[in-house]
Amino acid sequence: MDFVSALLVLIIYFIRPQDWVPGLAGANLMQPVALFAVLAMVVKRQSFSWRDFLASPIDWLVVSYAAYIVFTATAFFGALSGVLPLVVFYMVTRMAIDSEERLWRYLCCWTILLVVIALFGVGSRFGIDVTGAREMTETFGGRLALGTWIHNNPNSLGHSSILALPLLYLAWFWKSPWMKRLAVILAIVIVSYGVYLTKSRGSFVAGLIVLTFALAIGRPKVFQLFLVALVAICATSILAMLPRMEGMESLRSDEGVQGRMLVWEIARNAAESKPYGDGWKEFEAYIEYEGKLYPKATHSCYVRVAADLGYPGLFLYLGILWCCARALFHLAKRSAESERMERCRRMLFVLLAGYVVSGWMIDRSYHMEFFLMAAAVAAAYRFAMLEAPDSAVESAQESESETEAVPGPIWARFGFLDAGIAYALVLATFGVWDYIMALV
Repeated sequence: MDFVSALLVLIIYFIRPQDWVPGLAGANLMQPVALFAVLAMVVKRQSFSWRDFLASPIDWLVVSYAAYIVFTATAFFGALSGVLPLVVFYMVTRMAIDSEERLWRYLCCWTILLVVIALFGVGSRFGIDVTGAREMTETFGGRLALGTWIHNNPNSLGHSSILALPLLYLAWFWKSPWMKRLAVILAIVIVSYGVYLTKSRGSFVAGLIVLTFALAIGRPKVFQLFLVALVAICATSILAMLPRMEGMESLRSDEGVQGRMLVWEIARNAAESKPYGDGWKEFEAYIEYEGKLYPKATHSCYVRVAADLGYPGLFLYLGILWCCARALFHLAKRSAESERMERCRRMLFVLLAGYVVSGWMIDRSYHMEFFLMAAAVAAAYRFAMLEAPDSAVESAQESESETEAVPGPIWARFGFLDAGIAYALVLATFGVWDYIMALV
């Protein structure tokens, strides 16, 4: 039942029936699901040990990040009530995924949900409007959106849906029979059409990057270099065929982009002037337009975290992302033994890469998606590496792939190397931030 509850959390997060199902409007479905999940976990294990939960560096970083948010917040209890459910769902998911079979089913469910989201949007164009997407789409001048809290704008819908393409490829197209590939092609066409209708420039760019990553991961270095070079040469031509991309060369004159850059500048000053930021979800920026002040969002995970939580908060946030990446590189030791485990590892890499790239264009810094993704990676690392017999790990090390470099010993602590890399990522983030502001 613990795994069922983890799947329910994922389904409710993406589909959000409380936003469009009659009779469920405004209902907080996550509370009963959270209670059910905790009870299922306790009944299964019959006891709880912090050593079971805090088993990997990712676990420690997530708990540290949550504690930092709460203790630096201007409203302690408000932050606690907001962050605690995220940690609970992280814990439930991480402990429920305790085998390769469960990891595979969880990632397949994630992929299917992204396809369903795209299907909801496409269906609204053909008279099957289950979420009120048509009304929301009209609000954005014909750009596709859904009548749900998470995907109530084209950019958010586009960035979510586009990830279904590499996930479908890795789950059921790569090294699969032709009959299965034909079914996947149909799903890919539906998702692609849905993303096209969002006319989201950011999702087009992110999608191209992540698709390239999905095709390159695990391949020989020569192929990776060739693919990256080919995409770099053809990227402009490919993107030029998509809607709203003709204005990419004149971003300096785009009022929306310029407004976003003003917010980024305000957020940059907040991060520099306040050591702990403004506090969790406290940063606000207002832009003057025609004599009036209007609130403007950051449209970036990194900008939002830096403004809210300062340098230390951004360090922990990027530290979690780095730990997820390092764990997935280590998993190559075990995925060499199982094709399905390798599929899972690559799918997790796609989710991570998609989140990292889209993080510069949309703000999902405090969404449950971040914590569920980290939980899935931490769970895979725990059951595949930390709980694996030494002989299995040694065997995997002997047969490790020649196409991908794999770190040596099992990694069980967030050490000085990890801290140094996380700090370097903080500096790199501010460097990219400044570069984008100067460029645009």
